[in-house]
Amino acid sequence: QKKIKAAPKKNAPVTNVSFFKPGDAKIMAVVNGDAISSSDVESYAKLFMLNTGVPLNNKTKPMIINKVLQTAIDEKIKRQEAEKNQIMVSDKELNEAMKHYETVRKMPKGSLQKLLKQKGINENVLKQQIKTEILWARLIRRKMASDSYVTQREVEDAIKRSQEDMSSPKYRVSEIVIPEIRPANTFLILSAR
Repeated sequence: QKKIKAAPKKNAPVTNVSFFKPGDAKIMAVVNGDAISSSDVESYAKLFMLNTGVPLNNKTKPMIINKVLQTAIDEKIKRQEAEKNQIMVSDKELNEAMKHYETVRKMPKGSLQKLLKQKGINENVLKQQIKTEILWARLIRRKMASDSYVTQREVEDAIKRSQEDMSSPKYRVSEIVIPEIRPANTFLILSAR
């Protein structure tokens, strides 16, 4: 008897493939001195395919590589900016976020690591993406909070101006327009003079 293999689903993402030739490691981008390698891009691409369900073919491969390279560059910049502003994420917070990732996707507890390994995806890529999201959110919150911070002196000045304004007399002034009505023969009278 012949064994028949089940054909893979047409739209199922193939994540256990290589985007680059073995031994063809190269630097894809450098962001403020930090390199992004072809290996990094490949890991990002596999994770992208897993998350989106985009299949790998000759048409999608360049789009996937460009998309994930841009994502990797953006994430590097965000992490560098967070580091410059001394914003941190603890390992405990990162582990909680990974658990939340599983919960939101209705995955059995602890199955994420197995899935990533099965698909040939480096777990650190997902951790870096989640960490970057947390860092960036904290940086934005900090920046917005510092921009909207009102000092005690500013509050006191506003109260003082308000009190001074209340002690001066106020007048309600409005304009009244009364149209001049001329009789039709006014022009004739004026021109007869």
